[in-house]
Amino acid sequence: MRAQDSLLYISAPVNALVEGLYREDTTIADILARGDFGIGTFNDLDGEMVVLDGVVYQLRSDGIAYAVTPETRTPFACVTFFHPYSEEEIDQPLDYPGLLALFDRLLPSKNMLYALRLQGLFDYVRTRSVPRQDAYRPLVEVAREQPEFEFERIEGTLVGYWTPNFMQSVAVPGYHLHTRRAEKSGIAGTKFDVHLDHRGLEPSVNRLVLGMLASALFLGSSLMLSQKVPPLLFPKNEFFGLHQLSVLGLSGCIVAILLGLRLLWAIGRSGHLDRKE
Repeated sequence: MRAQDSLLYISAPVNALVEGLYREDTTIADILARGDFGIGTFNDLDGEMVVLDGVVYQLRSDGIAYAVTPETRTPFACVTFFHPYSEEEIDQPLDYPGLLALFDRLLPSKNMLYALRLQGLFDYVRTRSVPRQDAYRPLVEVAREQPEFEFERIEGTLVGYWTPNFMQSVAVPGYHLHTRRAEKSGIAGTKFDVHLDHRGLEPSVNRLVLGMLASALFLGSSLMLSQKVPPLLFPKNEFFGLHQLSVLGLSGCIVAILLGLRLLWAIGRSGHLDRKE
């Protein structure tokens, strides 16, 4: 895997979009050079963008998916090269809150970015797509006029990200998911509600920087142990050769080891430990 495959590319801060700046010069060709998986929108807010397996879909407010030329421009897109590190399978029906609860359990930390991909049979989907804008109104006003669509028993893919709250000026905070139906005429948009029937799940969580987190935590905790940062265990007397152990350093090392073991387990389970381009 190339090092840049684990990077996340955001073409412009989402705050600009929220304030009504709906035109930029970034082309779809530029986007695909930086990732094969992601979400976004198009100039003039002309529909939702889904990037799946290197193909860009434009899903307009009429509910139709359209082909996109490389010259098409976007004011906001968030993409990465998707190489999943874990794979989960859902063996029972889930509603949308249940799905988010599942994602919550899978994320090692809410303070990091994650790419999410879920493929399956959806018993019910309620979605929306923004209409094209000729006037630069704030996004909150435009959202009030978004048409909604409801579908039953469809096969498709959820594409999106988890973004921590402290990055809300850069990307949409929380879970930001778009839907792509298996059929070429499928609809996509931001989810209001989803009922997922049991079905095999494609690799669902791309742990972009879990290894970096575990490494940094271990190194920092080791430094606290070596410097005997208080509070200390066994500050006066030795216990089986242990003396003046930093509680914070010891706790951090244990958490880092557990994170590393979880990452190795996830990689081994997904079968991508020796993945090559």
